[in-house]
Amino acid sequence: MVISISLIGVFLLPTGVFTPKGTDIYMEAKQFEYIPSMLNATKGEHLVIHIKSLDVPHGFEIKEFGIRNHVIPVGEYTTIEFTVDKTGTFTFYCTVFCGVGHSDHYGFLVVT
Repeated sequence: MVISISLIGVFLLPTGVFTPKGTDIYMEAKQFEYIPSMLNATKGEHLVIHIKSLDVPHGFEIKEFGIRNHVIPVGEYTTIEFTVDKTGTFTFYCTVFCGVGHSDHYGFLVVT
């Protein structure tokens, strides 16, 4: 059995099924919201989140998936990759103080 990895990010699984590197999601962060604020995924899906700040530095964290304290600079995309391995509704939130509404800066990842 041969498992190969190509330079374009496609994997040959032992079953012979080709799968893309992941599902790309583009997000924006601003005081005091994420756009979109609700993400949907299927258990086992590999997510590639590209997120940028529109105003001040922000953070991004989903504890249940080991995504911790990613800093999102203004105007630049930060890429966060992970595989959703459990079902439920999970809160993601800002980890960099971004003003008086910081405690309301969160969104949800719903995994079915």
